[in-house]
Amino acid sequence: NEPVLSTDQLSTGWFSLRDAYLSAGSVQASQFAVSRWLETFSRHPAARYPVPEIIALKEVDAPKLAVLLPLTGKLADVGGAVRDGIMSGFYTDLRYSRPRQTTNAQNSGDLRFYDTESAPVEELLRQAENNGADIIVGPLLKNRAQEAATVNPTDTPLLLLNYLESSTADDPAQDSSTSEIDEVGKETFQFGTAIEAEAKTLVKHFKSEGFERILVIKGAHSWSDRALAEFRKHWPYPIIVAKFNGIRNITSAVGSAMGVSASHGRKADLANLLGEELTFLPRARTDTDAVIALTSTLESEALVAALKFHFADGLPVYATSQTVRGSDLRALRELNEFKVTELPILFHPELLERQMTELFRLRSGPLVELYALGLDAYRITTWLLWQRKHAESAEQPTIPLAPPVALNAATGRLKVNEDGRIDRELDIAKINTAGELTPPKRL
Repeated sequence: NEPVLSTDQLSTGWFSLRDAYLSAGSVQASQFAVSRWLETFSRHPAARYPVPEIIALKEVDAPKLAVLLPLTGKLADVGGAVRDGIMSGFYTDLRYSRPRQTTNAQNSGDLRFYDTESAPVEELLRQAENNGADIIVGPLLKNRAQEAATVNPTDTPLLLLNYLESSTADDPAQDSSTSEIDEVGKETFQFGTAIEAEAKTLVKHFKSEGFERILVIKGAHSWSDRALAEFRKHWPYPIIVAKFNGIRNITSAVGSAMGVSASHGRKADLANLLGEELTFLPRARTDTDAVIALTSTLESEALVAALKFHFADGLPVYATSQTVRGSDLRALRELNEFKVTELPILFHPELLERQMTELFRLRSGPLVELYALGLDAYRITTWLLWQRKHAESAEQPTIPLAPPVALNAATGRLKVNEDGRIDRELDIAKINTAGELTPPKRL
């Protein structure tokens, strides 16, 4: 007889299986998580009649990776942070592979690093292919990533650690989302931690909240220019922009944007007309739904006072990771109730991510995005190779990176587009009275 499960048991089983498949990280970690799920939910229909994804997870090999990073010179620390993230993922997964290594040495995997400061990119790509790499990760810098996509002499899949783009500076893992190269290799993928992903996250969130009129307050930062440009690209409603060049100008910029300055002007005109002083309470505009603060931590502290002074402290304020990254609790306590787009590794950590956060002191370090970038780059390669292996199967399994599903990872929820670009959606956390980020609840 078929086992009879209650509705709650069925639902719990499906949600648990989803988490095992989408949130474990790499293919190897998902295989381990799903095997544990099969033991726990052996009576569940998905265990008795496995879907293609579960069946395919029985065949997993550790990858042979070649990684191209700047490991010497002025960007050695940047490349080293990405390298440490990749190594954390790779060596953690070796624990899942060990039971098979005794019978099949091919499953042991391989990880080799190549210094992009030591030789031309084309030469390094050839070396990686000759050394038997299943997939090549990198380069990291924009100009070298563009070179690799253009001159790649190999047939080996390539995961660039940057987005191909023509107009921004040579800034590692921080480029925008407009591709300069119309046709990259069929198996060339692009992945980075650009600020544009945070702007698109805010657009999606605001639409879900029913917001329309948005006030953007921004300082003179290149990253804030890019974030605003991306937000404008996707936002269908009016945007009011208040720009300032220094902290002393924040109050006047907010006053002008909120219409308080205009209110003062109307009072002056009326007083001149009547020829007498008037009792006056300035009024701010009331048609704004939310504020986006594209500001540093110090600028944001001044912004809190400016919003209060101009009767706008009741508006919800949203900020990006640039506002909170590397700030101490004292500063963040001043930003109580701010809502921030931030890396899940900092407030939704799995066991490996929690260990990385503590070991490398990521919460207070400036390179947290690069550690997370390396960890997720490794995870992505395992899924791309796994999909490649099963591409010819009758029932091709769906990888977590394939829309509409997404891989829950250290840098966000990840999806790969048809053009090989990997999009990233972040969570929005709230800063509490203790200056800590409190994550949203996940279903």
